[in-house]
Amino acid sequence: AARLLQGEGCYLGVVDATVETGLASQYQVQGYPSIKIFPGGGKKSPSDASEYDGGRTKEDIVRAALKEVDASGVPKEIPEFAGPESMTQCEGTNKICLLAAFPPLHESSAAKWNQYRGILTAVSKKFRGAAFQILWLQGKSQPDLEDVLDFNFGFPAVAAISLDKGVYAVMHASYSEKSISLFLTGITTGRQKTHPLRRDPTIVKTIPWNGQDAQAIEEEFSLEDIMADDDELANDGQTGEL
Repeated sequence: AARLLQGEGCYLGVVDATVETGLASQYQVQGYPSIKIFPGGGKKSPSDASEYDGGRTKEDIVRAALKEVDASGVPKEIPEFAGPESMTQCEGTNKICLLAAFPPLHESSAAKWNQYRGILTAVSKKFRGAAFQILWLQGKSQPDLEDVLDFNFGFPAVAAISLDKGVYAVMHASYSEKSISLFLTGITTGRQKTHPLRRDPTIVKTIPWNGQDAQAIEEEFSLEDIMADDDELANDGQTGEL
């Protein structure tokens, strides 16, 4: 259950109450196993904890934890793919990584990127508890990865990759919550066609997005260059005799 909840906005911890007797007394642990739920937000006190009396399978615990996350109203942050350390989030048995490549920022805008990210957040809520890791990146920032995933048809582009099985699949549909959800459903049911990875892609470290629009690139000219151009124009206008 703890593994399934990684990156989902909540934490599952384990305490040996036979050793931490003071903590067990503080939280009024009466029997074992005992599960306490803390709501999202700031600092917590023992009075904030509530007793969990639901099912004890990992599916039951994950479902209850994710329900608490949704009730807190704190949106899940979809991480940016910013280098080799991001690729490690796609590792693991039966782990599927969904990668969404946005148009380069200088061809788009911060507002548009936030719309794209919002769609991914909505999709992530539908697949809570599934073995999916969702990440986004700026198009053209990882050229070798994008080549391996066949991102050659423009942005935004979406693909799913399984490093464990060495396969990937590309979504050939419009970028929308519905399309991505159907794509992931096809992955989980085995209906989505996959392709073997041609090679392990080379991942480069990139500068994380600062949340702003791209800065306009201003060309710099020296005074000497400007004066030289003026002199050339003046000379072109002169006529002489041989």
